Amino acid sequence: MDSSIYVIIFLLLALIFSVITNYYNSKKLNSLEEALYESYRNNSEVKSFVEKVLEGESEEVEEIKRVRTKYGLSIGNAKKIIDLYRRSE
Repeated sequence: MDSSIYVIIFLLLALIFSVITNYYNSKKLNSLEEALYESYRNNSEVKSFVEKVLEGESEEVEEIKRVRTKYGLSIGNAKKIIDLYRRSE
């Protein structure tokens, strides 16, 4: 066997390992993101911050940006929290 075959096999194994690792890490990241959302969902500090943000006359995009920046949430989870407190008003 030529040495190029060994290189190709090694690169294929590295690619397969990389895909598996990325899949595992994305699943782990999604579960951590959901845990972060759950911990902030009923937090009084977050509630008061969101209510203060909603009092202003800013657009929904700006509200999402502010909540997302302050608490590190994803766009979807920040929107869920804003909608949750907007409905409760």
